[in-house]
Amino acid sequence: MKTIITILVLFLTVSSYGQTHNFDEDSIQYYFLKHLDTMRNELHNGIPKTIVNDNASNACLHHNKFLADIQQNDGSIIMTHDEFKIKDGVKYKGNDTIIGYYMDRNNYYNTNKDFASSAEVAACVVLWTTDDNQGNITNFIHQYMTNEWIGKRLLYSLKQSDSHNRVISSFGYNVVAIDVSIINGIVYLTMVTGSKIEYVNGKEIHISNLK
Repeated sequence: MKTIITILVLFLTVSSYGQTHNFDEDSIQYYFLKHLDTMRNELHNGIPKTIVNDNASNACLHHNKFLADIQQNDGSIIMTHDEFKIKDGVKYKGNDTIIGYYMDRNNYYNTNKDFASSAEVAACVVLWTTDDNQGNITNFIHQYMTNEWIGKRLLYSLKQSDSHNRVISSFGYNVVAIDVSIINGIVYLTMVTGSKIEYVNGKEIHISNLK
């Protein structure tokens, strides 16, 4: 998917600024995967739980940093699967290498060559936004927001998209590359579904779920 999606932030602000919250990227990822596995088991009874490929997950971290570096200051969030220097008036403000296609990002970061990517999904949850010109913080944190709530909310967001829902609901994948990053008040999730690569007698074999 090459389309840039702009999400307007329209939530009501609240007075507290998260001092009582302990948002943690690893915990959010844990709960996201926990609820993803539950959803998939309801759809495909007895399906194995997903396995995370840590090496390939660096490609997802790369993309989350890119998304943070195209973040706008007007109350909107830019979500896209490709990477660019400038597109449709949106400018990249970072210094990392631009890798436009998710499969190319996987090939670049998966130095172990043990993960075959099939599809990418991305979602976000806004905790707060900052106007860099004025330094004003707009807070969207509510008392009920926990690491588990955010993990479930990210999954819910993916389920609301027909194309993303088809990806995460698929039976075939058994390995994922994934990263959850909290950058400048926004929780970014990028996940790539795929299959494990093994080598037998020098031949590359992709291991996926089979019905």
